[in-house]
Amino acid sequence: MEIRKVEAKDFDRVVKLFSMARLYLKENNIEQWQSDYPALIDIQADMSKGIGYVVVEDELVVAYFAFAFCENHNYERLIEGKWLNDDPYALLNRIVVDNDFKGQGIGSFIIDYSKKEAKQRNINSIRVDTHDNNNSMKRLALKNNFVYCGIIKVEDNTLRNTYQLLF
Repeated sequence: MEIRKVEAKDFDRVVKLFSMARLYLKENNIEQWQSDYPALIDIQADMSKGIGYVVVEDELVVAYFAFAFCENHNYERLIEGKWLNDDPYALLNRIVVDNDFKGQGIGSFIIDYSKKEAKQRNINSIRVDTHDNNNSMKRLALKNNFVYCGIIKVEDNTLRNTYQLLF
């Protein structure tokens, strides 16, 4: 497996991954991504900002994620809980894995890659958020030593559980 920046040639495949994820989430009564977000425009924006990545296995894009070194204004104030620290952090968002590749450690592979990239920039923290009933993402975070920090409200006024990893 390899990780590389998303390219225009990947757009159709990544859109398909998000469609696959929407159906999976809907079937599991998870409200996340049930609108038109994330969409092609979000992937294009990630690419233009240099924060969109794909995981490739045998030339097939099997996962996508956004990874940035910028602060997220949604994280400025938790409505419940407290961050582990206020140091600079990396932000990991929009992780999606092909259904046929779930359970193969791709999420942990993405987190390990993100930690390595953050360390190279002298950043020792990664933050993520997810819907309360997205048990797959919550398990991934806790399995990789993220600590539950509390709840935020995002732009669409929905709540998200937040997690932070210090390393």
